Amino acid sequence: MSLALAFAVVRTVSPLVLVAIVGFAVLYAVLDLFELSHQVAESRMALALFALLIATFHMAATLIALRLVMNDRRAATAAA
Repeated sequence: MSLALAFAVVRTVSPLVLVAIVGFAVLYAVLDLFELSHQVAESRMALALFALLIATFHMAATLIALRLVMNDRRAATAAA
């Protein structure tokens, strides 16, 4: 799914695609945080740190997509 969304962004910078990226990135970040808590409970710190790192990347993708959506809205408002 991630590759499909990345391909969609390359082909077209549609606000709908960016909103989809935000939704999936938030979903994946939440799942990664659940995995983090699971690995901490199992005392697997290396995997817990990896889950934290991946969750951080997903949140960064969320923030970047949100910024692109906001810039697109500002440009549309300025053009009107």
